[in-house]
Amino acid sequence: MLGVGAIVKRPIVITENGDEFIGIRSMASLPLTYDRRFISRPDADLFMADIKHRLEQAAFEADLGL
Repeated sequence: MLGVGAIVKRPIVITENGDEFIGIRSMASLPLTYDRRFISRPDADLFMADIKHRLEQAAFEADLGL
């Protein structure tokens, strides 16, 4: 079961072109609950890494026509 926490603005370190600075980004936690008898931790880790990648690469504004 994948949960979605509240979206909140948080300060994070952003690296662009070798430069680091602090920026504000909207973030949410995505807790995953699973039964270890059926799903191994490495599989759960791969699933969460895939979800993270898809969310970071998504073009939500373009997909919604905004």
